[in-house]
Amino acid sequence: MLLLAALRNVRIDNVLLRRFPMSTYAPALAASDHNVFSAAGGRGRTRIVAATLAISAAVVATVLLLRPWQVRNSFTYADIAPVRDAIWTAMFIDAFAFATLAITLALSVALFARGRGARLANIGAFITVAGGVLFAMGAFAFVALGWLVTDTAVLPAADGTRVLDAAMTEMTHVALPQALGFLLYTLGTLILAAALFRSRAVPRWLPIAIIAATVLQFVFHDRVLDFVQVGAMVLWIVLAGFLFVREPAEATG
Repeated sequence: MLLLAALRNVRIDNVLLRRFPMSTYAPALAASDHNVFSAAGGRGRTRIVAATLAISAAVVATVLLLRPWQVRNSFTYADIAPVRDAIWTAMFIDAFAFATLAITLALSVALFARGRGARLANIGAFITVAGGVLFAMGAFAFVALGWLVTDTAVLPAADGTRVLDAAMTEMTHVALPQALGFLLYTLGTLILAAALFRSRAVPRWLPIAIIAATVLQFVFHDRVLDFVQVGAMVLWIVLAGFLFVREPAEATG
């Protein structure tokens, strides 16, 4: 009896499908199921973005705290050669984490600023991602060059020194991607902070603190600058925390 009833239902469904296109006939439960799964999937994707942002920021902060080079922005032959493997490893990790951070930061702010501040979020996201990727490319390219030329099996120390000196002064092909990337990333984060402020999706103190930390990067130098940038990474982790605990619909601003 159950089998006959099931077959009868199948025949009825086939008749309905022939009479009505699939676009106009669907069980009523399908729409609600779709909404449920979309909400669950949206929440899951939001949490993945938040977790990736937090992990990337934590990795960048760790590299800043434990950096193997002695003097910030000083990469002479004498600076690199003794710790060449440690510098390569640190910058490989840092470059990957920084590019990932820029991408997930842009996505995070876009998830928060879906109403108010959406236009600022879109502009800031594009600039931040472009800057983060360029900075990562330039930083790792220079460190890879430094690792290679400080290998005395490849070049004598005198020749390696000349190559590094030339790389430090040659702006167009070596330093330009990193410098341009840093400026674009800085500008992008300021715009993203403005988008967060306008969206009102997070406490107002957070975008204000982000702007302050960004500006302070141009005030301090060397080890103090490291700690300022670590503070900026902590703010991204806080932002990721706000995103992680919120439903996607609550982050619309």
